[in-house]
Amino acid sequence: MLIIFKVLIIDDDDQFNDTIRDIFLEKGYAVKIARTGKEALNIASQENFDGMFIDIRLPDMNGMTLFKELKLKYPKSSYFLITGYGNLQNAVQAFKNGANGYYLKPLIIEDIIQRVQDLLEKKKLQQEIAESEKKYREAFIESEFYRDLLTHDFNNILQSIYSGIQLNELYLENPEKLSLLKSNFKIIKEQLERAARLISNVRKLSNLEKQEISIEKIELLEIFENTISYIKNRYNERIINIEVNPFDDKIYVMANALIEEVFENILDNAVKHNKNLIVEVKIIISREVNTKQKKYIKIQIKDNGIGIENSRRKVIFSRKYSDDKKINGRGLGLSLVKHIMEKIKGKVWVEDKIAGDYSKGSNFILLIPEVI
Repeated sequence: MLIIFKVLIIDDDDQFNDTIRDIFLEKGYAVKIARTGKEALNIASQENFDGMFIDIRLPDMNGMTLFKELKLKYPKSSYFLITGYGNLQNAVQAFKNGANGYYLKPLIIEDIIQRVQDLLEKKKLQQEIAESEKKYREAFIESEFYRDLLTHDFNNILQSIYSGIQLNELYLENPEKLSLLKSNFKIIKEQLERAARLISNVRKLSNLEKQEISIEKIELLEIFENTISYIKNRYNERIINIEVNPFDDKIYVMANALIEEVFENILDNAVKHNKNLIVEVKIIISREVNTKQKKYIKIQIKDNGIGIENSRRKVIFSRKYSDDKKINGRGLGLSLVKHIMEKIKGKVWVEDKIAGDYSKGSNFILLIPEVI
């Protein structure tokens, strides 16, 4: 890949600027010129430069002062100080402050450009190596996460299935306990479904992290209807009341089919982590405009489940979240929720259903970009 280095020359000598610019352009560099410190600060704030050449004496400020300010704001750039009035003290001070070079006029341009070229190419190579190391490190961490997750959860699933089978073997030998067979088979079935969901969620989460997804106009209420029907059928042995309060008959958002996964995971948690005889879920849909005048559809999903303590509200959306007995299984599903919301440029967080008392249930809040 062709690398084009970008340099900023800061000097009030037009003849010098024209000369060094033409040489850099000839060598394939992209070049910008600033005649004052103020102009240099303005240009540097708008784009990144690989190297900056700064004259010690500028019309509006001391070049050394400008260098220190630029170095502080843009530490990844290389800095070369130039002057026609050099002294040892300035040179020592420049290098102490992190300058990459200090040159006296008249400059031997070819020699300087070669040194600059070598330095910038070395820095680019170091950056590429660092980026590669980061990617490999992230890939390793991701593989470790999925390995630990699958090992931990599948061990629990297999243990539950094995225990159920052992109990059924005992029940088969005791006619008085045959009625318990059905209950154990139901547990085994639930564990097999849990394993299938785990594999599905891992696959979806992994794919989301590796690719962009298309976003289109989606009608929200129809997706809610489908999801609610699915949840009620899935937990047909539970009494589930889900009330939806929309502000219109049709509500359109910018999302895609994966938004159904968001609603399904949140509603699934509302039922699964609920000890009440009757599961109560209230869905409130409204409009919200942020400070940048961006319009969202706001969805509040309030349940009467076991709730989520304040200390857990951020980590439950993280892939690194470690489940405990109270919130078993939430970590990965809510990681998927967060990733999908980020992909469609939305937001998700959780609050208490009743402020200050997490034990009364949760309120999951979603902001999804509205179709204008």
